[in-house]
Amino acid sequence: MDPSPEEPRLAAQFARLSTSTMILRRINYFISDAVVIWRTWTIYYDNVYVRAYLAIVLLATGATSIATAIITLRIHDFTVTNMLGSVCLLLTNFSTILLCAYKVWHYRRVIKATFAGRTGKSLVENVLLVLVESGSLYCIFWVSLCSFCIDLFVS
Repeated sequence: MDPSPEEPRLAAQFARLSTSTMILRRINYFISDAVVIWRTWTIYYDNVYVRAYLAIVLLATGATSIATAIITLRIHDFTVTNMLGSVCLLLTNFSTILLCAYKVWHYRRVIKATFAGRTGKSLVENVLLVLVESGSLYCIFWVSLCSFCIDLFVS
């Protein structure tokens, strides 16, 4: 059976669609990490070292996103690029969660020392906890994705 003249055109359209989807996904990941970094940046408004670290992590995320897009376009191997991209995204999110969790711990310690009889959580504490909890869920997602990619890569 001869292939129809439509098959090469459909294959080319599918290749363009999957390429554009991958690029848009990488842009989405970068923007998501930029938002997470921005939230942590605002919490650490007075710490130059933390801000420098966050800037480096954001640059690494951008570089990894660009590199994985180029690798995918060249070798068309989504498993390798997913693994490379996921590790950097996981590092970014995990480190910002740790920084936010430290801020929650520090805030609780200062408030407990200042207001010994205080009960309940303040609005600031609730906001910080939401940052830590939502970031933790996001990290769980990335760990699951990394383990899935490793499983695909090994088998």
